[in-house]
Amino acid sequence: MVTIDEVARRAGVGRTTVSHALSGNRHVAPSTRDRILAVVNELGYQPNAAARSLVSRRTMTVGLIIPLDLDILAENRYTDFIVGVGDRLNDHGYRLLCLIDRNPAPLDVQRLLRSNSVDGTLLLQVRTIDTRVEALVAEGRPFVTMGRPRDTTGIVRADGDFSTSAVTAVDYLTHLGHSQIGFVATGQDRMPMFGFQWYALQGFRRAHRLHHLPLHHSRIIYHERETEPSLEAALAPIFDGTLAVTALVTTTFVGAVLIMQLLNAHGWRVPEDISVIALGDPRNTMLPLPSITVVRFSVADLAREAVDLLVGMLEGRQPSRLEHLVPIELVIRGSTAPPAQLRLITTARVQTV
Repeated sequence: MVTIDEVARRAGVGRTTVSHALSGNRHVAPSTRDRILAVVNELGYQPNAAARSLVSRRTMTVGLIIPLDLDILAENRYTDFIVGVGDRLNDHGYRLLCLIDRNPAPLDVQRLLRSNSVDGTLLLQVRTIDTRVEALVAEGRPFVTMGRPRDTTGIVRADGDFSTSAVTAVDYLTHLGHSQIGFVATGQDRMPMFGFQWYALQGFRRAHRLHHLPLHHSRIIYHERETEPSLEAALAPIFDGTLAVTALVTTTFVGAVLIMQLLNAHGWRVPEDISVIALGDPRNTMLPLPSITVVRFSVADLAREAVDLLVGMLEGRQPSRLEHLVPIELVIRGSTAPPAQLRLITTARVQTV
């Protein structure tokens, strides 16, 4: 492996001068700097991302735009995404720069790109209608979304297959005997807030059509924030008996945990009185009882897919297709069971026999 000392000897300078020339921390005469970079190219010396960026005129850095607040940090919701992206970028020799804000705006995205501190961008927690995507498109730099807005025209994106996830959840619940199934998501004005929830809702509706089940709009339940007070207000019709459901499909694992806590507080038993199934299964410190049935996908696979797509674009390779969906799987646990009425009928038949 070529060392900095070999570069220094070949360029006829000291190793400190080589270090300064590559890091840019100290002034080095342009002619000396050019000679050092020529030797670096000749010998293939690549000590770190800084040296490569000087030689290639690239930063060898990718930006990850992610909204984070204390609640999300405490619950480790996006830890696996960040670690997965960072690990895969490291495999490609890139560094990770996170733009973290409670609510990153298009202007923040614009400033990041115009600072020339990143070669490309990954966008996480994509909203159904996301002005940050519009800003990325307008800047004309390579980017990949980890998630999908409703309008995906011309966007390279990687995501879990949430539409199929919802279909799988409803298929399983109908197999158990449920026909009154509710769907819970963050949203306003009867519009899911995040893209993955919008696609999950499309799958939820499609599954009801496939099973010839009526779906009243009251069974699509929206809450403003994923907090106990917000969810309790949204689920009030279930608690007071004005909305009849025997199962709930939630769009996040954390939402499922909070819903189960609220159900228990209102005297509802899971799964005896109502079944709960979540779309997603992150590594989480909360261990609910009963354990939650989920339709999940591999976060590591999603991160790998998104990074590989972006790095390929940065290196001049266009993706073969714009949309890349990670496969899903159903994991049956303790939060789902046949509806109580069906269990009573089955029990009565057994006793009669």
